[in-house]
Amino acid sequence: MNYRKPFPNILNVPAVLSICSVLLYFTILPFPAWATDYFVKTPANGGNNANSGLDWANAKATIGAAMETVNGDDNIKVAAGTYNEKIVFPGYNNIALRGG
Repeated sequence: MNYRKPFPNILNVPAVLSICSVLLYFTILPFPAWATDYFVKTPANGGNNANSGLDWANAKATIGAAMETVNGDDNIKVAAGTYNEKIVFPGYNNIALRGG
């Protein structure tokens, strides 16, 4: 006797469930925020606290001003120079201070 299934097994059920779970993961859970780089250089080299600090051409003049703009896992890149200031790291942020 030649027995045939009424519907062929076209779909691989475990694979379909895996794909659905991945799609569900990325649609329900928020994506992690990307870290932003902020730049600091001395006023003699063009730094100004009124600048955005988002690139070297618009660098902040003090590390403290850059600290006030960071959020989350941001990076502060500091150009070589002398910065006479007291720096307070917020306890709720994971900030990286990098010298250059």
